[in-house]
Amino acid sequence: MKRLQSLSYVFVNFILTRMVPLSVLSPLMNLLTLIMLGSGLINKRHSGSKITIFAINVTFLTIALLFSIGFERNQPVNAIRSYLLLVIVLFAYFITVSRTALKWFVYFNVFQACAILIASLSMTYLFNLETYLPVRFFVQGREWGDVYTYNGYFFIIQIKGNALLLFTLMIMISPFGRQFYFKYYKLMVVLLFAGVFVAGNFAYLIVLFLYLLLWYIRKLPVRLNIKLVGLLLLLLISAYPIVRYVGNTVEAKKSSLGTRGDQLQVLSRDLNENVFTLLLGKGLGNTVSVVTKMRDYTDQVYYELQAFYMLNQLGFIMFSLYIMSHVLLAYLNFRGSLWIIIIYLGYIVYASTNPYILDTNQFIVIITLNSLVSLPLLEKEKSLRKLVGKENEK
Repeated sequence: MKRLQSLSYVFVNFILTRMVPLSVLSPLMNLLTLIMLGSGLINKRHSGSKITIFAINVTFLTIALLFSIGFERNQPVNAIRSYLLLVIVLFAYFITVSRTALKWFVYFNVFQACAILIASLSMTYLFNLETYLPVRFFVQGREWGDVYTYNGYFFIIQIKGNALLLFTLMIMISPFGRQFYFKYYKLMVVLLFAGVFVAGNFAYLIVLFLYLLLWYIRKLPVRLNIKLVGLLLLLLISAYPIVRYVGNTVEAKKSSLGTRGDQLQVLSRDLNENVFTLLLGKGLGNTVSVVTKMRDYTDQVYYELQAFYMLNQLGFIMFSLYIMSHVLLAYLNFRGSLWIIIIYLGYIVYASTNPYILDTNQFIVIITLNSLVSLPLLEKEKSLRKLVGKENEK
């Protein structure tokens, strides 16, 4: 079964990082995700406490599903979609894949970093502030994301497939990144670093800065050498003046934050209809019929603040139970590695402000981290794991 899970994991990651231009393959990705879920359910080698936590959640989520369809009269298709999404993400803690599958995960994300880096450089060479607009409208029209520039010299490529670039980078520069023995390890790290920068997500840069700061403070036993650190710093310094970039980014984020604030207000008003809806939610698959100055939310099921949308559906009681279950399962799976927990928290921080949480991205993140801490050690790695363990005891 693990072979089937690993194979499905590889293809899901391929589609996830190739959503541009292969978004048409999304149904296949969903099918492969269900296959991973099914094969994981057949595996009986799960601890009793983890099964109990999962079973309790499935029971309450099933009640929430019936409540949504029968009492709140939400669309069954939307309700079932939300139900399956919540169940699948939670079940990811029970799935592990092979070392080879994890290597393909890294390869796909490095390729994505290369793709957006080439796209950014090509647009810098071919376009200016006025002539690039048809390309931007084309990308937006296909719902692939956005491409834009503040000055005509540096183009930001924010497209589907970028969600796990920072997550992959954090793994690669952690002690666990050395487990893969990549021949061009340093080059791959530099490419991922450049990809995170070109992706232009301000939350990425904040989390990356904090992660590197923590890495430096902790002084990991397996650290990047001075040349690599110098190369990463040179990449930052040689880029278009950082101060101006950050200033422009903050300015541009005002509209983005406005969108998120608008969503927060719409979902909060809907949730706060009365005490009953505040505690029990508006039901799985709930949609709001609201039109604001910024957007028409009628029948909308996709929000940048995806976690808050789930709170709107589940209410504070069920949502708190669901989040606590994630915390407990993460603790049971990752308690042996401080850096796996740090990487997961880093992902949660940047994903919470983007539509990258409680979806296929988080499903893949959990499986990846679960597999990293579960890998059988090669002889060369035993000393590494001992060092990591000693570091965690400090």
